[in-house]
Amino acid sequence: MSENITAYGLKKRALLAAFRETGNVRLACETAGVGRSSHYRWLEADAAYQEAFELAKEDAADILEAEARRRSTGRRPGTRRIRGSRRGREKRTRSVGRPTDYDPSFCDRVVDLGGEGYSKAMMAKELGVVRQTLDNWASQHPDFLDAMTRAREFALAWWERQGHKGIWSRDFN
Repeated sequence: MSENITAYGLKKRALLAAFRETGNVRLACETAGVGRSSHYRWLEADAAYQEAFELAKEDAADILEAEARRRSTGRRPGTRRIRGSRRGREKRTRSVGRPTDYDPSFCDRVVDLGGEGYSKAMMAKELGVVRQTLDNWASQHPDFLDAMTRAREFALAWWERQGHKGIWSRDFN
């Protein structure tokens, strides 16, 4: 019986890891060797798997968004092409919108939240901002970028620990 539970737990983790990289359920299922129907059954029946899948969705969206931005213009963020320029010269654009209230104490706060398994969206909610603001702060403040990196690692470790604890529980699968 425990071999069966372990096999299912490993398949779930493999599927989540593959989905995190591809952002595609069909490809993730193929990579993990799991049928799509199993994935959808797990989503309905297993709250821990459902939460882990939501985190994987956020990670996949972040990865895909970064790649889309990279491919879309080939220009640096915050610049635009000068009209009539054949050489593709760039000009810095002005910031639009109100400035955000960044506080260096947020670094410690996001690391603590990551240690509790919070996703980027949940961290943003706790700080009273949107996810894009966290990305902006990370690009403007190297300390915050480091804190967010550590927070995501801590959150991943927290969820893996939950999975590891639950893998031997009858209710986990």
